[in-house]
Amino acid sequence: MSVMNNADIAKLLQEVKAYLGITWIDEDNDNLLRSYIRMSAKRLESIFGGDLNFIDGEESYDVLAHELLLNRVFYQREKALDDFDGNYRGELLTLRNLGKIKLMQERESNAEQQ
Repeated sequence: MSVMNNADIAKLLQEVKAYLGITWIDEDNDNLLRSYIRMSAKRLESIFGGDLNFIDGEESYDVLAHELLLNRVFYQREKALDDFDGNYRGELLTLRNLGKIKLMQERESNAEQQ
């Protein structure tokens, strides 16, 4: 799975804070949010079955993953991940299916090249 660098995490942290309406500076809270971002990215990539671009991805699956990451961090911050899984079941299934489609397309492309 992909590894986000510190600049990527910093950009996502600012987006998450804006999404959550956090305007104050609190390093402990920022560290917790960074942890939530990393966990959410790993979880979403495991559902997708590959790397996702949460920063500037233009593919439909990257855009969906970015939206899900913001919402998953919100739910995790509120200690409601079980609710997230239920409320976003359709979107999570879509992400998984898009990952399967991408994998099939890559396999077909590789088979054609051989």
